[in-house]
Amino acid sequence: MTQKTGRNEPCWCGSGKKYKYCHYDRDKQDPLKIQEAIIATKKAQKEYCLHPHASNADCKGDIIRAHSIQRNGGLNQIAVNGHVYMLNNQLGSFIKSAGQLEYGLIGINKATTFTGFCNYHDTTTFQPIEQKPFSPSQESAFLLSYRALCRELYSKRFQLESVKLLHEGDRGKSQEYQKTYQKSINLYESGINAGLKDVEYHKQLYDVKLIAADYSDVSYYAVCFDRVPDFMCSSAILLEMDFRGNVLQDSQDFKDLNKRLLQCSFSLIGTDTGGAAIFSWLGANPLGIRFIESLDSYSDDDITHAILRFTFEFFENVAISPKWWESLTQDGKDIIRQRTKAGLDLYGQRSPKCLMDDGARLIEWKVTARSKEIIH
Repeated sequence: MTQKTGRNEPCWCGSGKKYKYCHYDRDKQDPLKIQEAIIATKKAQKEYCLHPHASNADCKGDIIRAHSIQRNGGLNQIAVNGHVYMLNNQLGSFIKSAGQLEYGLIGINKATTFTGFCNYHDTTTFQPIEQKPFSPSQESAFLLSYRALCRELYSKRFQLESVKLLHEGDRGKSQEYQKTYQKSINLYESGINAGLKDVEYHKQLYDVKLIAADYSDVSYYAVCFDRVPDFMCSSAILLEMDFRGNVLQDSQDFKDLNKRLLQCSFSLIGTDTGGAAIFSWLGANPLGIRFIESLDSYSDDDITHAILRFTFEFFENVAISPKWWESLTQDGKDIIRQRTKAGLDLYGQRSPKCLMDDGARLIEWKVTARSKEIIH
């Protein structure tokens, strides 16, 4: 490798730097340190307001730690001594644990937060779902979906900033390893860019509807429970497969960086009467309809377990009740970890059957109602 690249030539890794400032003698450099990862993580966490009217004139108050899962009536319903369990996926912890999954306690003041709104826009935008009892509707589904989408946009931008440090992860490694490693990271970075492009596209559509307070194009499916869920979630996803094992968008769709992929937002929340899982999207989405039809085919006894599989298979922004987590058997915890690991595997490919019933019964929620509004 070094014989083919001159010191003043562009580095072979594609960074745009000269070889002498990039991978020259990298095998002799000190490996990446945890402290470097911690510093880089802090630098990657920007503060800005994602509201479409965000400006110096319109924003009021400081940029806040906006909760993607509301604290009042949400996280505080499952917290123990003000803490919940969450996946610790910060770069420093990931390096320290040698890539192993870790769940740790985190205070609900920090759990599920992102610095993506000023105080004024966070308060006024989400007031209808923060200060009123939850009721399934196009408005409540839209606002839950919008918050999940904003958090996903912030997360994608954060990942893109963080990937800069990942490119340094081959320090102290052999040149053969460097080549394989950089190829993988470049592929990962391309995926983040593609995902960011998709999220930005959908965010623009939602911004128009938010400003107009027009929720007529919102489709939603809600399942209500008799009790507060043992874990809560708020995020958005590009649909891959349904609950019957049918592929909705395959690997070729995801590799086509110019193709617009169809998404669905998901919120699992506590309510004043128990809890609810809400799936939602904006505009025409035939794959979303197929996805919901496959979920709705489950009986009341089985659908809650399907929602558990979906939550841990696809999302990392999950806050877990310490009481529930600590009550699980080791086998139960391993089931959760395996699903979470599948979602974080950069290079693996999920089985189309991953959402089908695996026989695990780890929760005891009872369904009290199902409701939907589907736009065809």
